[in-house]
Amino acid sequence: MTQPLVTLSRRRILSCMAASCAAACCAPGLAWARPGVIEAVRQRGGCSLLAGEMAAINTARGGSDDDDDDTMIPSSGDKLLDQALGMALVRITQVFKERPGFAFYDDSSSPNAYATSDTRVHGTWGTILFGRSMFRSLIHENHDNGIVVIATIAHEMSHIVQFHHNLQPRLMAGQRTVKRVELHADYLAGFYLGTRKRDDPSITLLASGALFRDLGDDDVQDREHHGTPGERIASAERGFKIGISGGSLQNAIDEGMRYALTA
Repeated sequence: MTQPLVTLSRRRILSCMAASCAAACCAPGLAWARPGVIEAVRQRGGCSLLAGEMAAINTARGGSDDDDDDTMIPSSGDKLLDQALGMALVRITQVFKERPGFAFYDDSSSPNAYATSDTRVHGTWGTILFGRSMFRSLIHENHDNGIVVIATIAHEMSHIVQFHHNLQPRLMAGQRTVKRVELHADYLAGFYLGTRKRDDPSITLLASGALFRDLGDDDVQDREHHGTPGERIASAERGFKIGISGGSLQNAIDEGMRYALTA
């Protein structure tokens, strides 16, 4: 029997998914990118970078195309947090069946996180970069055992799934905004939270922080429009329902696509 949606209430969705929204406008925040790259990312919108953009941005900072160390930071700076994050990442990769590289980067000028189809770590596919400043603030400002951080990573992992399955062209076809891409990522992130709740009912999904109660936006004509608060909550809730009922990842991907394509 499917658990009632009250388990993931409006406030819980807002809190758990808000970090993903906070990362959603990440591209314009890349102040160190050269104008050509940043303009291309801004025009496309969303919180993901396509193949080549990460390398181009890194080169614009003065590094080489393959100078991973200049962009990627291997640690949050806290050994215990790194260990806990490592275990969480194992669970996430197992559920999503993806193995992207993961690293921190210096986001002191503009806190955010993003996913890219560029592979920067040998033996992986795609990359998730989490701003170290953003990570630390989410950990210290939310007493939620890291759920907001996990939801953020799940959202970014969902973009890796989209890249790997070439879903973004379908989601963007005929669209003026990135809303469908982001709603689909919210759907899959909600699915992941549902699987975690199903595996461990003791997990509390309520994250503190009024900062994240204004999730979504109503600027429906803006290229960066990611969906209204109601749309993003509804998408995550639908994904959560599949996860907590034991549905498969493929089921979530397919149902998420059907939902997003009619949004």
